[in-house]
Amino acid sequence: MENLNIVTFNIRCFGFDGNYFARHRIESRLSTLKDFIAEIYADVDVFILQEIMDLEYLPKIFTPNYKFYFYPHEYPRHMHVVLACRDNLSFELVQTIPNTALDNTQSRPVIYGQLNDEEKPLAHVIGLHLKSGFNHTDKRILQSEQISAFISGLRQDLPFIMGGDFNSHFKSRTEKEFDDLEYLKQIFKNQLELEEHNQKTYVLPTENAQLDHFWTQGLMTKTVEVYDLRTYTEANCLKNYYREISDHLPVKLSIKFVK
Repeated sequence: MENLNIVTFNIRCFGFDGNYFARHRIESRLSTLKDFIAEIYADVDVFILQEIMDLEYLPKIFTPNYKFYFYPHEYPRHMHVVLACRDNLSFELVQTIPNTALDNTQSRPVIYGQLNDEEKPLAHVIGLHLKSGFNHTDKRILQSEQISAFISGLRQDLPFIMGGDFNSHFKSRTEKEFDDLEYLKQIFKNQLELEEHNQKTYVLPTENAQLDHFWTQGLMTKTVEVYDLRTYTEANCLKNYYREISDHLPVKLSIKFVK
């Protein structure tokens, strides 16, 4: 396999109808999400998904040729990070990275899997959803340091792909000396390279931010593309997208492996 398309997508409170305060499992966005993924991302081989609160609903928004990999969690409203791939691919050695979940409810562990094409290893894949608050920069740094330590223990002859919602806020919101991404660049500087896109991926009428990213190492060619919200509907695109899809825009990474 020479080429791979991979998408990171935070689907706001999936399984609870996009409502952070909901107490009952319901999901009215199944048809719009399924149509959106099928139309825009039909060529995608791997998804890294965040805020998946009901795992049983998840296959309903994908075509049947995808497999899903996740971890168990006891908290009933946990926001899972999930790896998904086409059935001609597989993940093995799937595990959570130690010490990346900072509490038992509101913090998500980072998930790892080795992506294989049949039995041939293709790449290390890391999916994440770091702590979210403006005041959580130090916690995001701690989580990233644990990821870096884990990466150091992996076989280094495979490419690395890390994607997800980094909650990487600007210093104007965190009141730190630097933007969050600058701290993460220092942590991963000898391991991974940020795939710069300089576009807002978290979109609300009142604010927006660059939260969703890919980091890679060992790949030949790479292009990164943030979904263009303007193409969703001609009128009220932000309002409709928020109601029918999410508050995050998917980010797509297209890569070519080094032969």
